[in-house]
Amino acid sequence: MDKEYILMCKGVTEIQKQWTPKEGDLTWNSEEIILLDNLTPTLLGKEWDELWDDSNPNIWWLPRQEDLQQIFKEEKQVSEDITLLLFKRYIADLGSVCAQCEGMSIIKAWLCCIMEKLYAKEWDSESKTWVSL
Repeated sequence: MDKEYILMCKGVTEIQKQWTPKEGDLTWNSEEIILLDNLTPTLLGKEWDELWDDSNPNIWWLPRQEDLQQIFKEEKQVSEDITLLLFKRYIADLGSVCAQCEGMSIIKAWLCCIMEKLYAKEWDSESKTWVSL
């Protein structure tokens, strides 16, 4: 998985706070990517609800594309078709205004779309942080 995407996910507290850990989630613990399964809490010595502590996170969720699409759909309260249409429009606009976005992976583009459209933030690839618009 792309290191920049991991940094991007680590910095999105708005999305991390919405996370309810479940089997199949990809996570990062500052050392490695962990695929959550039914043994993960036992291996980490934690309960499911202790995996994420927003005051001092020990583990960060790495949402998949379908997770990001679901977040957008629920927050905007639109259908899946409208979600995809809005994203397509975002991508079309992005290409004309964002030189750093050329060649961006689809999952990064989804995360950037959510952060811009829902939380008025954009990724600064130089400082590796989310900044307010």
